[in-house]
This record gives sequence, structure tokens and C-alpha cells, in this order.
Amino acid sequence: MARARDTIGITSETGDGWRRLGFYHEPDHERRFWRFVGSRAGLGQLADELRRCAETEEGSEHGIRLGPYEDLVLYRWNCPGIDDQGIYGPPDALVSLAELVERNLGAPGSSTVIGPEYASDVEYQLRLEVKEDDFDPTAVMPVPGVADVAELTNGDEAVELAHAADFVVSPSVPCYYYDPDAVFDETHGVVYLEGFHIVMQFKTTNMFFNKSGTKECRLSLEEVSTVSFKHGFFGGAEMRIKARDMMSVGEVPNAKAGLIRLKFKRANRKLGETLAGMLEEALAQLLERL
Repeated sequence: MARARDTIGITSETGDGWRRLGFYHEPDHERRFWRFVGSRAGLGQLADELRRCAETEEGSEHGIRLGPYEDLVLYRWNCPGIDDQGIYGPPDALVSLAELVERNLGAPGSSTVIGPEYASDVEYQLRLEVKEDDFDPTAVMPVPGVADVAELTNGDEAVELAHAADFVVSPSVPCYYYDPDAVFDETHGVVYLEGFHIVMQFKTTNMFFNKSGTKECRLSLEEVSTVSFKHGFFGGAEMRIKARDMMSVGEVPNAKAGLIRLKFKRANRKLGETLAGMLEEALAQLLERL
């Protein structure tokens, strides 16, 4: 049986991409920081990338996209900052941040957070987690426990499946929930794959009222009929998830007739496309086992 780590989440190409980069990174949109995990030498490559960015042409279109998912962007700008898209600033600020990263790389097992030291009004912060010298960046890709697949299997089979297949949790992808009929509401959030579930977290903003609290909907792949992905205008993209039963997506905002439309901005298009491929692979594997 093929290992799911080879087909859902960490392909050999993806794993090699993280190892070449030297560290693993992912956004935490709830706590508003970018997490970086690697050895001192590996995280030192983040400082190298920041210096390389300082030498690029100004403008976001000339940014440097890091990692196999290309979800973190480094680019020159007229003021320093960190947001959900990446890190930006003028050349001198980027070089200063590189030096700040290097100074904060402690002994293995240590961690530090960088934020206001770089810019007083950063939207996100950087969390650096230092590991041992022989650390493999793919080792921190999250893996769900046996309980995550127990609903789809029985007893010892669930244990065997979870350990033999190494089902992974994909990085969360920023998106917005599209509704062509919505005039005053905007719903933004993230989507990711966890075992055999699509997890959607979202928050709705009404132009006349405050934001709603963050909500979560978990959709089992057993309830999914199709997943499709297409590129849109101006560099964006859209993923469509069609559920078999309207009741299963009743809590998802803007879902109509069981159809969920997720839009991705240009910076997250590649990661969204990767996620769509992972969902298709997971759906195919599930159908083989049922």
C-alpha cells in the first residue's frame, strides 16, 4: 500500500523543496504569526533570503516566494511590515531583519518571537523555533491521530491505517467564501485538509456591523461529490467543493445547493491548487477503501 505521506501532503518533490529551503514555515492566522522551524543553519537561510530580497527590484511583483507551496512572499516596499502574505520593507530594513534573525537563533530547543523590533505596527510576528543540527524540515508536518480516521474504519484497522499511512494535515490556505449575491457581507477564512476531513474556518464582516466570531465547519470527504480548481482573472483562483447533501454544509457561509466556492488571491493560488490536488487524492483513496 502506498504511504499517504507520499500522496497526500508530503510528496518527494515537496519534501525535497523543504529540505532545500532549510526550514519549514506555516502561518497561524488565529494567533497572527508566521512559524519557522529549523536548525540554526537552516533558519540562517531565512536571513540569506531576506538579504537576497533586499537586492531585488522594488514592487510586490518582484518578490521572492519561499517554500514548495510558495505561500510566503518576501518583497521590497517603502515601509517595513509583516502580514498574512509575507514580509516586506526597504532594503536597509530587510537587512536589519536578517541580522535580527541571526542574533535570535539560540540553542536547539529554544524559540523566540520577532515583531515590533522590526516594525512597530506589524500585523503578524515571526516565531523562530530552533531544532538540532540534523533536523529534517518535513518532520514537523502535522499528522492527525488515530481518532481522526476512526470514524471511517473500525478498531485495530483504524490504528493500522493511521500508522501505516501517516495521514497528514495540510497547511491552512487563506481564502474568502464567494457569494455573487452577497452585497454587504464578506467572509474570509482558511481551509485545510485534516485526515479525511476538509476543515473550514471563517469570519464574516458586514459593512454595517462588526465581524462575527470565528466559526469552524468540518466536512467529511464521504460527503463530497467533486472537487475542482480553476485559475481566474488577475492571478486569482477558485476551488469548488460539491457536497452530496446540502445539510452537511449548512453552516458554511454562502454555500448554495451544496456547492462551496472558495476564492484565493494571487499570493495563495499555488497553495490553493496544491490543496485541491490533495483533496482529489484523498477522495480517491477514500473511495478505494469504502
